[in-house]
Amino acid sequence: MTEPRSIPRGDPLGSAIAATIAQRLGDRSCAFVFPSQVAADSWAEAALGLPGVVALEKDRFLGWDRFLERATRNSAPAGKKAAEPADRLIWALATLAQQSRRPFLRILAKPELEPPLSLAPSLARLAPALRGIARDLALALAVAGSAANGQSAEVADYLTLSAGYDRFLEAQGLYEVSHLEPAFREPERCVIFEPALMPDYARFEARLSAAPGIELVSPFDGAAGARAADDAGPAPTLRKYATFREEIQDVLAQCAALVDDGLEPSAIAISAPSLTPDIRAHLGAMARKFGLPLAFHAGEPLSASPFGRLLRALAGAQAEGFSLRTLRALFGKGALGWKSPAAAAALLRYASRYCLRWPRSGKKPSRPARRRSAPKRGPFTMP
Repeated sequence: MTEPRSIPRGDPLGSAIAATIAQRLGDRSCAFVFPSQVAADSWAEAALGLPGVVALEKDRFLGWDRFLERATRNSAPAGKKAAEPADRLIWALATLAQQSRRPFLRILAKPELEPPLSLAPSLARLAPALRGIARDLALALAVAGSAANGQSAEVADYLTLSAGYDRFLEAQGLYEVSHLEPAFREPERCVIFEPALMPDYARFEARLSAAPGIELVSPFDGAAGARAADDAGPAPTLRKYATFREEIQDVLAQCAALVDDGLEPSAIAISAPSLTPDIRAHLGAMARKFGLPLAFHAGEPLSASPFGRLLRALAGAQAEGFSLRTLRALFGKGALGWKSPAAAAALLRYASRYCLRWPRSGKKPSRPARRRSAPKRGPFTMP
């Protein structure tokens, strides 16, 4: 487990990140890199509130993916496009659908259980780093030898996911920017915030640290972070764990300590991303070791919401090659709210008429030949 760090609350413009941006904003050759483009866009908007700032270039605020895309643009394979979050989500949904039909993951997803669609975003975020994770795990397993036999199934899952994602990229004409070797040019300057949060950062750490124009900043380390935390008062704590088991053990140990100090168990809440039967059984068994009572409460699953139904319908359509059955589930009556129901009906009629289906071979479907009817014979038509 990494050392806990305090994350100060309050006005973002009074934070260590804002102070760093303000100091370097005057250098128009300097870009600011964040773990995601959403975070970068948010800070670009917030930076307009800094004293003396009237306008700024939005393309100076980059997510990690766009930063790598810039750094690898000269080594990008010809004729291919860089994978985007939407592409990764489609792959994740297709992977979960495949796991549901014919289970192939043994540890990362239990074969006897239906994989929840809520896993798709996490799997999509993991996709760029899968190749590096699989490589590192395979190397660690080879070094550990027979002492790590229990971990071989988990390593096999990561290797399978990595190989599947590589096949998806090849089939769709895509490439992952994190798979390319970046070239950091000296005139360019970048400030990278919280680099340890970046996917597959370990592979680039040595080169980024040595690059003359790259500045790596962890805003909540050091004196600046301590001053910001003191100004903001009590703050939540951020901890990072190597494994799910280590995280749960530490959380339950802290809960047990609170109960021993006199806190009622009903005053403690633990939030989990999903509560599948397997996770419930696992949490219950670990809680009993600490003598903690657990009461599970869960809302409706994502698949019960309109957006969840859309994701399930999209995953089913992609998995079956956009067959007519899955298109009806996607566009049919009661599936989604269409502004023009007639347009949805017309799409289905077109698909039904021409038997549209994208074959698994990857070749484009050909338009079926239509039989020519015999010419009508009038009273003066020659035979």
